[in-house]
Amino acid sequence: MTSLTEEYNGFRWIRADLHIHTPASEDYAEPAVSYLDILREAERRELEIIAFTDHNTVHGYERFQREIEFLHTAGGGWP
Repeated sequence: MTSLTEEYNGFRWIRADLHIHTPASEDYAEPAVSYLDILREAERRELEIIAFTDHNTVHGYERFQREIEFLHTAGGGWP
């Protein structure tokens, strides 16, 4: 069996979560979880790709962009 870190015929496995809701989605089920918490959990889980699947809005994506820009300029530890 190929491990997640090995290449297989030029391809490699990646870790991804393709269904994430943000606080911008009106049916967001975890109000105590912030945008920064979501980013930290993605990093903890070593995710390379996350997909925001909010209902009828892109405001969550915009907020994540601002959070990431802040972390870059504030030296918050994310590359």
